[in-house]
This record gives sequence, C-alpha cells and structure tokens, in this order.
Amino acid sequence: MNTFIRWGKFNLVGAMGMVVQLTALALLNRWAPGHYLYASAAAVELTLLHNFVWHLHYTWHDRRDDSALLTQFVRFHLSNGLVSLLGNLALMRYWCRKRTYLSSSRTVLRFFAARLSTSAWEMIGSSRQRRSQSEARRSCAD
Repeated sequence: MNTFIRWGKFNLVGAMGMVVQLTALALLNRWAPGHYLYASAAAVELTLLHNFVWHLHYTWHDRRDDSALLTQFVRFHLSNGLVSLLGNLALMRYWCRKRTYLSSSRTVLRFFAARLSTSAWEMIGSSRQRRSQSEARRSCAD
C-alpha cells in the first residue's frame, strides 16, 4: 500500500481517536471529578483500545500478524500506547501548571496536548513494527 494512503488512514483513525478521547475525558471529568491526570490516563487508555482495533482492521490490515491477538495488543501498548500515555500526561501536567490562557479549559487543553504531541511518533513506531513483522514472515516463507 502507498505510504501516503496509509498515512491518511492512520490519521483518520487518529482523528476518530481524538473524538473518543475528548468525549471520554469530558464524561470522566463530569461523572467522577478528581485529579485531572487520572481522567486523562483513563481517556487515553480507552482511546488506545479504540485505535488498536481500528488500526488492526483498517490501517494495517494488509500486514497481518500471525501472532496471538493478545501479543499484538501488548506490543501495541508497549510502543504506541506508552508514547501516547506518557506524552499526554507529561504535557497535561506541564500546560496545566503553566496556567497559560489555554488552561482555562482543561478539557480542550488535554485534547490538544494528547493528540498533537504524539501522533508522528506513533505512526513511525507502528509502521516499523508492522513492517518488520511482514518482512520476517516473508523471509521465513522463502
């Protein structure tokens, strides 16, 4: 598949994930008010689950991995998930303490900090992971 098309699919899944994350964050803050980093972490985790399913069946469907679904899920969490979670939490903490004009709406701030900071690293990590798995299968088949 063309890299540009795959990049577009990756970003479409990411955009859907942003909606999931922003909605989850708003609902968590409303239903269970508490520390904003806990709500942010829970929203990121929900988004990771959403994105994993969509990437598996849409973005990377042509690079199927024969390993167990749980193994793929763990790898996804240790690569994309870790970058996303740590990046989101670090930037949320920084921006909320900075008290810029943007911090008046923490939900909006979390949304932008969450997605804009990590999407490029996630695409690079996913692409490398899926490419190496594909190449390994082809070389084993030869």
